[in-house]
Amino acid sequence: MRRACLGLLLCSSFLWAGSAQKPTELVITNVNVVDTRYGGIQPNMTVIIRNGVISSVTKVAILNTGPHVQILNADGRYLIPGLWDMNAHLANATAESWDRDALLTLYTSNGVTGVLDLDSTEKASARLLDPEIMVAGPARPIAASPLFERHSVAGLNEVLVACSYAVQESEPLPLEHPDMLTQSWITAEPDERYDRKKAWELFLKMSDHATWMVPSLISLQGFPEAPIVPRDMVLARASVLDGADTHIGEMQASTDAMLAFNWVSGMRRAGVQFLAGTNGPGADLMPGSSLHQELELLVASGFNPLQALQTATFNPALSMAKLDKYGVVEANHIANLVLLEANPLAEIRNARKIVGVVVRGVYLSRADLDAMLAKAEQQLHPQPDTARAGELKANP
Repeated sequence: MRRACLGLLLCSSFLWAGSAQKPTELVITNVNVVDTRYGGIQPNMTVIIRNGVISSVTKVAILNTGPHVQILNADGRYLIPGLWDMNAHLANATAESWDRDALLTLYTSNGVTGVLDLDSTEKASARLLDPEIMVAGPARPIAASPLFERHSVAGLNEVLVACSYAVQESEPLPLEHPDMLTQSWITAEPDERYDRKKAWELFLKMSDHATWMVPSLISLQGFPEAPIVPRDMVLARASVLDGADTHIGEMQASTDAMLAFNWVSGMRRAGVQFLAGTNGPGADLMPGSSLHQELELLVASGFNPLQALQTATFNPALSMAKLDKYGVVEANHIANLVLLEANPLAEIRNARKIVGVVVRGVYLSRADLDAMLAKAEQQLHPQPDTARAGELKANP
């Protein structure tokens, strides 16, 4: 009888992991919690989640048992808050080629449990396992306000235009008391298109006004990664690339990348605050996976792994004034979490090694995530109905 009960309990645990029904309580034991607020690791913790909210993060706990409690032994793996993409364009994507359900599934299955949609003005209905979607409304014209007066700036294009030699300023501000880091950035690697002194002055203003920068480096790369894209996007991209000089394209992408890295480095030295975003989805900007690429590019531009991880966890919550709900693995926060195989503070690429995702208290195992990815790919690449096609051919 005991064995039967134990077997039933284990089966129930697996059913929870694969279903969309939220358990009353989820307990993650023996887990290393990544502190995205201050940095560092809290080893061998127990995280208790009730009704989709983190109830406690503790060393020692008295655990409830019963049919409504799911206990997961993390076996020394690493737990981070769910990631945020702070430069997304869902309305445009779904209006063109993307199936909305498949698109949102790709975010969730890659550990992106929050998205800032810059194109939508109203929240759309969401399924239980979809990421949190915040809306910011349509982007304003470039000339609407100075960059440093905005809450955030998405993409580097406006920054580059503002710092171009072609753009004249009526009263340029003097650079007072420059330090060695300032001078080294201004004088290093001059570019005939851009005024680096004007750029540094802009960076300081953005820092002083607490303007958030979303560089979206991945959108400047042009290097595709994931094969899961809508079929008509693939065909359109193939027709554009057919016969093109790929060597020249790669050289241009490399030049743009180095320029972007230098400017992001300059902004970081000036104290500008950063958010992670992709400017996607698109043919070369896969939902979810492209955000991991963005974090890796931020590290390549000079961020350490903690700083890069914060741009997709702590900083988004801070910028939206929602640090009481998101961005950290702490009590009374929404249980949107990612369980990793290895420590992302040692190597940012470890953020890709996803063992499981928790969405509002619902645990999705690696097997569940793989099944979700397969379904999303099917939605984006529907297989032809061969039986129906044969019937039509026989009876034209």
